[in-house]
Order: sequence, then structure tokens, then C-alpha cells
Amino acid sequence: CLAIPTGGLMPREADAVVMLEHTVTVDHGLVEVLRPVAVGENVIAAGDDCRAGECLLTAGHRLRPQDIGMLAGLGVGEVPVRARPRVGVFSTGDEVVSHDETPLPGKVRDMNGPALCALAEEYGAEAVLYGICGDDEDEFFAMAGRAAAENDIVLFSGGSSVGARDVGERVARRLGPPGVILHGVAVKPGKPLIFALAGGTAVFGLPGHPVSAAVAFRLFVRPVIRHVGGEPPDPVLPEPVVRATLSRNVHSAPGRVDIVQVTLSGGRSGCTASPVLGKSGALSTLVRADGFFMIAGASQGVEAGTEVEVTLY
Repeated sequence: CLAIPTGGLMPREADAVVMLEHTVTVDHGLVEVLRPVAVGENVIAAGDDCRAGECLLTAGHRLRPQDIGMLAGLGVGEVPVRARPRVGVFSTGDEVVSHDETPLPGKVRDMNGPALCALAEEYGAEAVLYGICGDDEDEFFAMAGRAAAENDIVLFSGGSSVGARDVGERVARRLGPPGVILHGVAVKPGKPLIFALAGGTAVFGLPGHPVSAAVAFRLFVRPVIRHVGGEPPDPVLPEPVVRATLSRNVHSAPGRVDIVQVTLSGGRSGCTASPVLGKSGALSTLVRADGFFMIAGASQGVEAGTEVEVTLY
């Protein structure tokens, strides 16, 4: 019987360790063991953590803090990695001014540019903010072309609808080939989405309304960032979700997927999801939300008391 510090090298004759709090020192040469131990208990042997030849990190794995610790324990100071995807972001519209300006009547500060950059960086990309361009098609095309030449993915917000000043689709076609792949998705908010390819660059035209732009980013842009970054197409782990009881009826038009922002309340006995009401242009609805749930396209709504699956932010 020998005293040993935590993490100490085991004597050759020993094959188990009793925790100090499970012993009583009787005198200088005698210790009473209060709880038995089996062979190998409280001992880490060579190969218990990982064995020679074992695959620990596969290609496409996003490095986490625990992965860095494991590599350090193996004496690995550098590993080959994929470059972070570059995402170029700009906002469009004659009415849009920089966030640090005081807008005149008829103008609005740019919320989408900074928000989309933050979203891109949150999901592992390197974001480049190009600023704001007006509704002039040639000016729009020049900024989009520069961004497409310098980035893996381009995001512009505004100009993706079908109004007279919405020139996003014409610009996206000029950036090709192959050009525009789709324009419009059966999702609310986020319907006027444009997706195009300009050579090897993915180009997304996102709605100008901030909530619509954020929803479209999460559903359509994030998977492309994962792909360009070398991650597997299907996440290894599911998104964090909770089951919650809906507090009120929520109506939905059939034929489209509705994204409903909610706040959560309650505790271990069960969560309640309360819809956050507001228009798609009101970013405060997204700020107040704890997460969202989806209403399937075949449904006409969800009744109060129904259990829904809420994806957490």
C-alpha cells in the first residue's frame, strides 16, 4: 500500500487505486480502506484513451476545443485544414444607408449587411462586407462581379423580388454561366430567394426584409457554407431542439412551409412555445425569439396544445 498523487506514475506492484476520501489514516504506518476496489480501478493504462492506428478525426470534421486538446496530447501541433469559405456580402437599394448614418425620410439603415456577415462567421466562414449599392443595374452588376471574383459565396440582400427596381435576377443571369438556378421558394418568410452559379461561385439573392433574409440564410446558405468548407452534407449531430406545447393557434396557407418564431417558457415539467407576432421586416421578432418551428406545406396551421419541435437559436 503506497500513497500516490492524482496523475502519478503507478508502482509496478500496484494494480488499483483507492480514492483518498474512501480511506481513514489510523496512524503513520496504517490506513483503513472503507470501500473496496477492483483491479484497474481509478487507473489509466496506455491505450485506454486512444490506441495506435485508431482514427480519431476524419476529413471534414470541424475542430472543437476538445479536439485541439486531444491533438495536443498526441503531440500534434499542426493538422491540414480546409480554408474557411469566403462569403462576400452587400446590400442593395437606393433607400439603404450605412448603419452609422442618420437616415433621412424615406431612407433606412442597413441591417442585413452586418447581420449576414455575423451569420456567415458564426457558421465558420470568413465574411467580407462590400457595403451598399443602389438600384442601378450596372452599379449592381459591377459590385456583384467583383464579389463573385473574390469569394466562394456571394450574398446580396434586396433586389430579389419582382418589382420594377428589383434587378437581382437580371444581374445574377449576367454573372453566369450557368446563371440562375432558381428564383422563388415555397417558404414564408424567405419566398423571393435567388440562387445562381457564376462559374464556381454560389450567388444568393436574399430578401430585403431582415427576418426573411435571416431565415433564407439558415435554410439555404448555411448548407452551402458547410459544403464549400469540406464538411459532410449531413451534420453528424442534429440541431439542438426541444419539444414544446404551442400556446395558441397558428394559421398557415397550404402549399408553402411556414417558419414560426417562438419564445419558450416553462421548466423541466414541459416547455410552452408562444409565437412571436410581427411582420417579416421587423427584426425585433427575431431578436425576441428563442427558436422556431416549421409548419409543413400540406398543413393549414397548427392548433393550440399541439406539441411542436422547436429548433433553438
